[in-house]
Amino acid sequence: MTNPTRADRKQKQKRLAAIRALKGLIFCAIAISLLIVANAVMHPGHRPFDSWPAYSNLPDDSVQILVVGNSHAFATFAPMQMWDEAGVTSWVLGSGSTTVEQRLTMLQAGLKEQSPQVVLFELWIPDQEESQRPEVQTALYSQLPLSSYKIQGLMRDVPAENFWRYTIPLVQNHSRWDDLIHADFEIFDQDEPRVSGGARPLVADINNRAEIQFPPIAEPAELDPFVADQLEILPAVIEACEQAGADLIFLFTPVASDEMMARILGIRQAMANTPHVSDIRVADMNQFAQSDMGLTADDFYDPGHLYLWGMQAATSWLYQEVIRFHTDDIQPPQPEVAQWWDNQAVHWNSMQSEWLTELEF
Repeated sequence: MTNPTRADRKQKQKRLAAIRALKGLIFCAIAISLLIVANAVMHPGHRPFDSWPAYSNLPDDSVQILVVGNSHAFATFAPMQMWDEAGVTSWVLGSGSTTVEQRLTMLQAGLKEQSPQVVLFELWIPDQEESQRPEVQTALYSQLPLSSYKIQGLMRDVPAENFWRYTIPLVQNHSRWDDLIHADFEIFDQDEPRVSGGARPLVADINNRAEIQFPPIAEPAELDPFVADQLEILPAVIEACEQAGADLIFLFTPVASDEMMARILGIRQAMANTPHVSDIRVADMNQFAQSDMGLTADDFYDPGHLYLWGMQAATSWLYQEVIRFHTDDIQPPQPEVAQWWDNQAVHWNSMQSEWLTELEF
C-alpha cells in the first residue's frame, strides 16, 4: 500500500472542510426552520372570544383608548361606535371572569403593543371560585404572547404543585394551527363577533334572560378576603399606566343586581381609603345609568351585561362624560389607519343591523 502523497492529503482535507461546511449549512438551515416554526406555533392563535389576536395585528400606535376588563366591559363599550361618533380609536382587551391580577397581565402585555393615551380599567371582581376555573385561565392565557408578564401570571394563577396545569397552558395555549390553516382570518368574524373587541351583545340570547334588579338598591358590602386581596394589585396597575404615560380611569360598568351593586360599593369604599389609589379618577356608570343614560331593566340580558341598545347608550355616555375630557392631546390617525377603522365601522354597523333585523326590531 502506497503512502498518500502531499497532494492527496490536501485533497482529503478539502473534502473534509467541504463536508464540515455543508453540515454547518444544513444545521443552520434546520435551526432557522425550527425557529420559524416555533415562532409561528408559539404566537397566540385565533380563539373565538378573544380580542387580542386582532389587537396585536393593528398598526403601531393606532389605539388611543384602551379598555381592559372582563365580559362586562365587552357588553358596555363598543369601539367602532366610538369611532363613528367621535373619531377616536379604541379597543377592549378582556376575558370573562378575570381577576384584577389577571387583567394587570393583560394591561402590561397590551401596553407593549400600543401606546394609548387613556386606559379604562374595569373593576368588577368575581368570586374566587368563578375566576379560578381552568376554562377562565385558559381563555385568558390563550390570548397573550409569550412574555415575562405571561409567565409571571401563570406562575401566580396555577398552583406550583400541579405540574401539568402549570406547563400545559404555557405551551398548548399558544397554538396557531387554526390561523395557519385559515389564513383568511378577519378582524370581525360573522360567527364570533366578540373577537372585534366589545361586541358581546351581538351574541346575546333575547329569549333567555336572567333575573334583573334595576335600579339596584344596596349598601356597601363587607369584602371577602379574596376580593380585598385583589385590590392590593391596583398600585401595580397605576404604575404600569404611569410608565406608559397613559391617563388611568377605574371603571365600574352598569349592573342590575342588588348583590353586585353592594360589592361595587364595598370596592369603592375600600379604594377611597387606600393612599394613591384614591387619587385616581373613578367612573362608576351605575350612578348615571338611569338618570343620564336612560337605562331600564329591559336594557340588560343578565345582571352584568347589556343588550345592544343598552351598550349603545353606555358607549355614548362614556365618551361624552368621561373620555372626551382626556382627549385634548389626541392626534387624528394617519389616513390609512382611519380608512381601516372606517371599513371596520361599516362592517360593525352591518352586523348590528342584521342582529336587530333577526329580532324584527
